[in-house]
Amino acid sequence: MTANAGRAGSLTSPFQRPEEGGGYSAPPPAPPVDRPHYRVRFTWVVVGALLLAAALGGVSTDPAQLRHLGARPPLYGFNPRPDHLILPLFLHFGWTHFLCNLWSWLVVAASLEGVAGGLCVAYVFFFSGIASLLVALFHAPQTMSIGCSGAVFGVWAAR
Repeated sequence: MTANAGRAGSLTSPFQRPEEGGGYSAPPPAPPVDRPHYRVRFTWVVVGALLLAAALGGVSTDPAQLRHLGARPPLYGFNPRPDHLILPLFLHFGWTHFLCNLWSWLVVAASLEGVAGGLCVAYVFFFSGIASLLVALFHAPQTMSIGCSGAVFGVWAAR
């Protein structure tokens, strides 16, 4: 037995502070990572596209106006065109639909982009958005499908 074993200031617990002669010290902090400050985040590119579509009249409750801007007209049969698979992602049926999709996109996409990067978020956004439009087209070809809800749910699932 050592001479310090019975004294109150000796190392008797790993929970003592390091300055008291015990415990564990934290590892040194990692060096900062140089990241370019000019990088454009895909999250904000989509927000800009949504706001641009809204400014051009892409937020409406008039089906004729939405069809004029690129929404798919009622079809009888499965014959999608490329513009009917991209443009509806940025059109919305009313301001409530638009604001809910915009808020959800900001919450979900920013967290995934910080971890996976913008290219991954772009791929998931377009893949899940186009897939959701194709599913809607296949199951209900007579209805108009618009909005980026399917893309937001896809990014949420990837998160």
